[in-house]
Amino acid sequence: MPSASSLPDDVNDDILDAIRVRVWSGFYDEAEVQELIDEVLEDGADEVRLRAAVAPEFSRKAEAEGTWPETTDCDRLDAVFQRLAQRGVLGLHNAGYTMSDGHEDANDQLAKEPSGRYFGYCFYHGQDLERAVRGEGLMLAFDHVEGDVPEKIKVAQVIRDELESAGFVLSWDGTSNKRIHIPKFHWQRRYQKDLPHYYPPRPAPIVSPEPTSFLGRLWHKLVGWSGVFGLGFLDI
Repeated sequence: MPSASSLPDDVNDDILDAIRVRVWSGFYDEAEVQELIDEVLEDGADEVRLRAAVAPEFSRKAEAEGTWPETTDCDRLDAVFQRLAQRGVLGLHNAGYTMSDGHEDANDQLAKEPSGRYFGYCFYHGQDLERAVRGEGLMLAFDHVEGDVPEKIKVAQVIRDELESAGFVLSWDGTSNKRIHIPKFHWQRRYQKDLPHYYPPRPAPIVSPEPTSFLGRLWHKLVGWSGVFGLGFLDI
């Protein structure tokens, strides 16, 4: 992450660093980053200079995006979370700011889902995001929907399989006691308005049952042939 010009004291430096993280995370637009300044302003902070730093930081990110690969690590992580949803594991992006926040967000989302859709979940929280943006890799927490049960390791194994299939190199001890670390995760997320917090499973395709009667089966085949050979008289 490129560094912005530093400000003269620790208070301003800390807020400027928070601004940089928000901008480069790809989850926030300029108005939302300005709102962050409202939340974190302290006595002694130079509000004018801090607010003036936001637009140039977005410009630097926009320029850098032109050098990024078409598919970034963040894109690959999105795809992993989508595949995990198909396998019964809920994946949450930027879930709160702490581990307890992440678990709470996951349980809130699970409460909205049909019973039995998921058997586990994973997430990274705001502090994980900060470290990732700074180039320190990405940590993923995980759990079973029933908590600390023996089957929790199966959640981790599914996550490991999907991450490795996507080409990520992991640092993990293979137990349910340690989070999964992707040490060389390169954080490059292009901002998308209304970026999903999680990815629900894609519905299964609807397949029409084949008729059981002879005439029904014959008509079914003729309709299929009409699509292949362009026989308009069979359109229904």
